[in-house]
Amino acid sequence: MSLNDNGKNFEELKQAYPNKFAPENRIFQNIHRGDRIFVSTACAEPQYLINALALYLESHPKAFFDAEVLSWWTLGVAPYTDSRYQSNFRHNSFFVADPTRNSINTGLSDYTPIFLSNTPRLFYQGLVPIDVALIQCSPPDEHGYVNLGVSVDIVKAAVESASLIIAQLNSHMPRVHGDGFIHVQDIDYFMPHDEPILEYSPTPINEESHVEIASKIGNYVARLIQDGDTIQVKFPEGFLWGTNTGAYQVEGNNENNQLEVWYKKTGLVPSGIACDHYHKYKQDIDLMKELGYNAYRFSIEWSRVEPKKGYFDEKEIE
Repeated sequence: MSLNDNGKNFEELKQAYPNKFAPENRIFQNIHRGDRIFVSTACAEPQYLINALALYLESHPKAFFDAEVLSWWTLGVAPYTDSRYQSNFRHNSFFVADPTRNSINTGLSDYTPIFLSNTPRLFYQGLVPIDVALIQCSPPDEHGYVNLGVSVDIVKAAVESASLIIAQLNSHMPRVHGDGFIHVQDIDYFMPHDEPILEYSPTPINEESHVEIASKIGNYVARLIQDGDTIQVKFPEGFLWGTNTGAYQVEGNNENNQLEVWYKKTGLVPSGIACDHYHKYKQDIDLMKELGYNAYRFSIEWSRVEPKKGYFDEKEIE
């Protein structure tokens, strides 16, 4: 399906928000000197959008300077690492990937090591403010929601923290369940362009190369170990082994839940009875014990506790 095939929803969006579909040059004029620019992660990289920005700088080399480009895992195009744009961009990568490895090794880009799970906190707490977010998403549905598709990870946090959001609309981007929906009102500009979504295809490693790489790693580790050192190969005392569940996903029959109502309205498949954890939680916990778990993190379905605004069900609380 192409953007044109998306038909009614797409045309209604353009008619309702004509200013969000400004010419590319006018859109990029909103990026200023010193801005911090976030680029969507991995397979969701907006390739056309990034290339369009590079072409804009080719014709407007003094449009802005000293912008910092943040990325996590880069799979596709990365013109911001090119020495031609050295005065325009400074790339800061949270993960070293093949397209950015050379620029980091040669000093054209920076590398900031951080866990993926800790990155959203940097955005939300303002430790790493985001001025511009360049993202890719699906076309909108009839309710005006686009979807981040294959890469929500830290992108949602970047979108919710950014001052300016520029989105490439791509009908190849699948719509997925979860916390990846954004209303069109919350996006500043759209750049419609269909193109295949990036795919991760790791380079095959033959057995000989695998052994060579393992030997190099072993040599590096061996330098850190001194004669007589004790190597700990067990988990520390008090280590918790367990699992976690989400109430809506496992309890079943949460028909008062807003997500359940939305699923039914949009024709999506609701959770239904799920695994009936609401009635079978004792058996489920016994199964966890049999597996050797000593921790269980669970959530409470609030629509059961407060089925109506201001009314709290005492039985559910007990």
